[in-house]
Amino acid sequence: MIRSQCTSPLSTTEIESAIAELEKSREKLVNDLFQMAQRVALSQRATMERIGRNPEIHRIDAEIEQLQAQQVALRKV
Repeated sequence: MIRSQCTSPLSTTEIESAIAELEKSREKLVNDLFQMAQRVALSQRATMERIGRNPEIHRIDAEIEQLQAQQVALRKV
């Protein structure tokens, strides 16, 4: 669980760190999906469609968006 889901607010440094960690996780997941697709000879188009529908990628993207919104709010203060 990312700390953004906890009750205590995050600092900008913690938010940046969490975003970087999530981006690494997303990149690894996408790379893993591409490697699996190559092994079963899926077309790039089919692979991209599957990546676009992947629930884990959607979850990561939603968390990144939430953290970025928090980051913007903190910078306005």
